[in-house]
Amino acid sequence: MSRPLALCLLLASLAGESHADEPGAQLAPVEEPGLLRRPRPAEPTGLLGRKDRGPRMKLTYRTFSLGDQGGRDARWHAFAVDRYFLSSLVRLGGGLEGGFESTPRADFMLLTNLTVGVQYPCRLNPFLDSIYSFGLYRHDVLHQDLYGFTYQIGLDAGVDFFVSSRFLLSAALGWRRVVFRQVGDDETESVYLYFDSFTVRIGLGF
Repeated sequence: MSRPLALCLLLASLAGESHADEPGAQLAPVEEPGLLRRPRPAEPTGLLGRKDRGPRMKLTYRTFSLGDQGGRDARWHAFAVDRYFLSSLVRLGGGLEGGFESTPRADFMLLTNLTVGVQYPCRLNPFLDSIYSFGLYRHDVLHQDLYGFTYQIGLDAGVDFFVSSRFLLSAALGWRRVVFRQVGDDETESVYLYFDSFTVRIGLGF
């Protein structure tokens, strides 16, 4: 076999083993690690689909009734804004609340709230909160404006319904014990009075 013929056969065999130029045989380029896209987390499905968190902030309206020494009940209306600093299985929040009664006496309260509770973070988020409130109570006794310290403890059980990932509606039933200091005068001593009340609470938030 002549040398030129042997050289041609060798080149032909090398060309047959190389498939890099065949259609579809190229390897896909590897992206740099910094350019890889992370998959978006799947949204929870169903009312009990687990979420990463519960609410972060809520604006609520609460109504309850309180009695007085004369045996009269007054309907109260209170508005509160609460911010939750921890909102997983355990939730911890704080906020401000103002309330007034719907009688000519026009009594009112200004409170700061601390909320400690448990929940199951999902679209229909059930919760149980213990609430501790401290603040100022103004009440009318025999047409005298009396101001004093008040504190309250209570429980709220309800649900937060996430209409979307950024908006929720809330409803709860609860119990509240309201304790306030009745300021005395020259003839009477200062005393602490308390009343227990059933409460209804609704709100919205995110």
